[in-house]
Amino acid sequence: MGRSGNRTSEAAQANLNSTLTAEPFPEAPPSAPEPAVAHDEAAPTAPQLPSRYLDLGPIASGGFGEVRRVLDRHLERTVAMKLLHSDIAEALHLQVRFLAEVKLTAGLEHPGIVPVYDWGQLADGRLWFTMREVRGQTLRKLIAELHAAADDGGFRETPSGWTFRRLVDAFARLCQAVAFAHRRGIVHRDLKPDNVMVGELGEVMVMDWGLGRRLLEPDRPLSDLPDRADESASSAPPASQRSGADSNLTQHGEILGTPAYMPPEQALGDNHLHGLPSDVYALGAILYHLLSGHKPYEGGKRDVLLRVRLGAPTPVAERARVRGVPVELIGVCERAMQREIGDRYPDAEALARDVLAWLDGVRRREQALAALARAGSARDEIAALRAEAARAQADARERLATARPFDPVSRKLPGWQREDEAAHAARTAALRETSWLEKVHGALSLDPDLPEAHALLADHYRERLLDAELGHHDEDAARFEILLRAHDRGRHAAFLRGDGHLSLVTDPPGAHVSLEAYVVRGRRLVTEPRGELGPTPLAPLALGRGSYL
Repeated sequence: MGRSGNRTSEAAQANLNSTLTAEPFPEAPPSAPEPAVAHDEAAPTAPQLPSRYLDLGPIASGGFGEVRRVLDRHLERTVAMKLLHSDIAEALHLQVRFLAEVKLTAGLEHPGIVPVYDWGQLADGRLWFTMREVRGQTLRKLIAELHAAADDGGFRETPSGWTFRRLVDAFARLCQAVAFAHRRGIVHRDLKPDNVMVGELGEVMVMDWGLGRRLLEPDRPLSDLPDRADESASSAPPASQRSGADSNLTQHGEILGTPAYMPPEQALGDNHLHGLPSDVYALGAILYHLLSGHKPYEGGKRDVLLRVRLGAPTPVAERARVRGVPVELIGVCERAMQREIGDRYPDAEALARDVLAWLDGVRRREQALAALARAGSARDEIAALRAEAARAQADARERLATARPFDPVSRKLPGWQREDEAAHAARTAALRETSWLEKVHGALSLDPDLPEAHALLADHYRERLLDAELGHHDEDAARFEILLRAHDRGRHAAFLRGDGHLSLVTDPPGAHVSLEAYVVRGRRLVTEPRGELGPTPLAPLALGRGSYL
């Protein structure tokens, strides 16, 4: 199993052998490579793989391992193989962590989590596992493309077909995948846009569970393992300087993860506080990046760590590159990134619910606007039909005004025809109005707060109210006023109050003006003084609804 040369001790090897069949470990700090980060200047040497697999070349390489594309000869499909670098293959603590990642990931069967197919150990001691190869782009790249395509008018569709709403939908599916892990008591602890792959068909996959941890389980002792490799900014001493009882996979005070997206408790190394809200904070930081186009904190690793410890990032609304970022999503982001653990969403599922609620509202608004568009400009047609009915009725009255009861039918027929035309136009207008109102109210059934629909209805009922008042149809006027008030959002407030303005100019100027209002007393209109207005000319003076002298 081991290479010639510096072999592990028999005791250490026995410890490793026991991990091959042990229960999954509670924590697994990173064994995954970071894409586009080279292990050294030369490309990794192609490993000698089991006969089942044919090496097709490297995909990515990082500080601790590499990912290669391989052909599974048994199943005749291409998969990704992840394995440790050969020069650290015998670092037993890294092997333990690698196995922890394998078992933890294998236990998370969800469409949004990359599946593990197989695992084993090469002849040179390197551990490996195979998984689905996700062909696509990282979420980080898609966010960059979205903001590159934006302009002063807001977000625009990217050349690859991504829109702001579609990317928020991808974020919601990311939250759902993490929520699945949370329901099983597992936290990721290194969520960031680079660890989220979006496939060619839009599937969202959470990658690299190397820092994943099972909650409510004690750390597995590593007192007899070699010293830990320097894999993160850490304030903890090397394993060789700790007491055997405290040498666990993750030590209190040790900082693991990506500083720009980690919560304050993680930046402080307070690992006892790592829990579901820690992932919630990281998801909020990803949403911050999506909304603003910036990481929450930018700069060198140590500088970022210090800033995360000391205070909250600049508010996302102030850093947003694009105008019109939804305030609802800003609120979601701010709650997820609260510094106090208890002020955040309790888990990823609660966060996903609010994001999905916003998406549902957007979809409903789009459907409602489409329904409103189908209503078209029927109001203009309805007004024209009513005007035609009024003209025909007036013409009919004029034609029949001089007709006598005993005049022949031929004398009355033109007037009757115009009456019929007026009735037909009025009936058609009523039918078109009913159909139009059904469509507009249908839009409101999809989005009850749709301002465009309320504005159309308010304008419509104001016109109907004026027509009723001009025709002295008091009951209709009262009904239309109630409907106008129900749909007005402030635009017709002055009209409903009945406010008017009085300007008065006399020649010569200087006339003294007093104001009296007509009021009903004993079913009679009488005047009551309302005060002195002063000499003319009078500037526009606001008056409430009523009649004045």
